[in-house]
Amino acid sequence: MEDTRQYFVARLRGTRPSTAMDTPLEQRIDAIREGLLAGDKEQGNGGAEILEYLSDFCHHAEPPRDGFNTVREYLDYRWEDVGNRFTFACVKFSIGSQADQRHPSLRALVGHFGDHISIANDIASHDKEKSAFECGKANALINLVQVIAEGDGLGSNAAKAMAYTWQLLMEEEIRRHLEQSRYRNELGKEEWRFVEALLTAATGNVFTSVVMARYGGEGTRVA
Repeated sequence: MEDTRQYFVARLRGTRPSTAMDTPLEQRIDAIREGLLAGDKEQGNGGAEILEYLSDFCHHAEPPRDGFNTVREYLDYRWEDVGNRFTFACVKFSIGSQADQRHPSLRALVGHFGDHISIANDIASHDKEKSAFECGKANALINLVQVIAEGDGLGSNAAKAMAYTWQLLMEEEIRRHLEQSRYRNELGKEEWRFVEALLTAATGNVFTSVVMARYGGEGTRVA
């Protein structure tokens, strides 16, 4: 498994391993890489970031064996585990942006957007993931609702309500930072364009998490 992962990452980074056979899958990886970088030549630098952060994601840390002591500790881990940096690179690429998501003026906002995406996804997916874990189809249950339920001795519904409170808190933090950035004139035109795209992505994540049959079953499917 590790060899396969290393091979995949090497190919993403444009390195041809000595064992390369140019299978249809390998050719497809090369074509995707070339397409992303070609897009950057037209506008922005999101394509290169997609490749960088996808490669990084392939090596992100495993969850701690002893679990998580606080919600904040969990969200810090989940931020990387859910692939937020990669997701935001995709957002950048979709609008041809050169905004630096690690810039001090954007760091807090990007952090809150990532937490929001993690939380909304965890609330929607909890029942499905818990069921898969309990029947042995999943090796771990990495979910905010479960962290809250175990830490506070709550049932699933009460833990979901607490998780939703955290989601609302992130929305308030996003609003506060947006108002602060506007008042202090901290963001340029390119940064505001990126922030607007992040708002769209976060909204879309909530919507799809609610209506996807993957999480809620056929009863939630939008015809």
